[in-house]
Amino acid sequence: MAGVRDELRREFAVCRMLPVCGILLVAGCAGPGIDDGTIGSALHLRTGFSTPTNVAARTVAADAVLRPPGVNEADGLNEDELVALALWNNASFAEAMADLGLARADWVQAGKLPNPTVTMLLPNAPKILELTARLPIDALWLAPQRQRAAAFDLERVAETLVQQGLDLIRDVRAASVELALARARVACGTESAGALERMAALASTQLAGGEASELETVNVCNAALRAREELAIAERDAAVAEERLRHLAGMTFVKFRLDPGPLEAPTGELSPVEALLRDALASRPDYRAAQLAVEAAAKRAGLARVEIISLTGIFDSNNVGPLFEPGPGFDLMVPLFDQGQGRLSRRRAELDKAVRHCAAVRHRIALEVRESRLREEQASSEVRAWRERLLPQLEAGQRLAGQAAKAGATSFVPVHEAERALAEARLREATALAAWRRARAELERSIGHRLGQNPPERGKTS
Repeated sequence: MAGVRDELRREFAVCRMLPVCGILLVAGCAGPGIDDGTIGSALHLRTGFSTPTNVAARTVAADAVLRPPGVNEADGLNEDELVALALWNNASFAEAMADLGLARADWVQAGKLPNPTVTMLLPNAPKILELTARLPIDALWLAPQRQRAAAFDLERVAETLVQQGLDLIRDVRAASVELALARARVACGTESAGALERMAALASTQLAGGEASELETVNVCNAALRAREELAIAERDAAVAEERLRHLAGMTFVKFRLDPGPLEAPTGELSPVEALLRDALASRPDYRAAQLAVEAAAKRAGLARVEIISLTGIFDSNNVGPLFEPGPGFDLMVPLFDQGQGRLSRRRAELDKAVRHCAAVRHRIALEVRESRLREEQASSEVRAWRERLLPQLEAGQRLAGQAAKAGATSFVPVHEAERALAEARLREATALAAWRRARAELERSIGHRLGQNPPERGKTS
């Protein structure tokens, strides 16, 4: 009996050694070094902002905020600080970052060999002891190829996350512009309402002295009331814009003061649109992700041709008298009826879809670059028109009206009308400035990095 136990131990030792060769082959394929820090490094290279190095370190407490280096909420959060906070605290982006762990787990699993199976039939006279071990031999060459396909998927997910980070930066900048514009509307509305109320008070005084008609007085008073209502709406819109910006920055439950600053014109000259388009196609992460999807689909289409062959190695041992008779063998599935036509057709269809999606992304990038470039040109032209021609004329009209009123040549009604017209014109200028800033933020997102710097090298997330 002791001899039988010793022989069984030897048999099991042999079974354990069967997959070693294949495991060493798969282990020789070093995994792509893609993790949370890779995403942060790629974003920093493109924009100057980064993400936490470990997605598990992101806070889940509703009343806590992760503070990136260089962020100081004591003096109010400016636009760049809000962008940095968003990349560290935005809940939706943190949720998307978890996809990287799932893709990496799929990559690890794709390279694993199937476990061997061992079948043992116990002796029961006249039945002899039989021991059979099976190992799928086809996995020795299929597993590395499957892992290479999964590596393309892992890199694709990483590029997609970099693109989502760029989208988040664009959204935060646009929301900061919206908040600044909403506050400018409140300031202009306050100035306009004050001017109309002064006009209404003056008209009432003139009506009492017989210098103005009742119709003129009623019209001015109604205009003042409407201006006050519009101011209240503008204040509520500003509060909504602030809450949206807090949400994007991950500060829904934290009331730090937001100070995106006044609306200012973007600086720097832009390259021609065709140069920007070449830049975008060379650096956009979503275009690179689409290309990686084509690579992965092509790899799986090639695998479908060889996956129809199923080869299993067999090691069998029988107890004959006092000895064991070992013997190797194999089990080959003959593809007689099913040659994997359906699987191969599906893989080819997936490859065709990936190729078409890549072309669609290329066309969408061209549209986004050209559209944002045209919007930027239109907004910048409008701002220059207000600053160089329209505002100076209205300011001159206000000065002339004030001088005429002081000299007694006219009443103060034209002065207040000029003040209201100037306030509305400044609001129009602020609206054009906001459109310019939004277009510039969209253009930076469209080319995949900040303007004024060279595009990052392809495959920086790899």
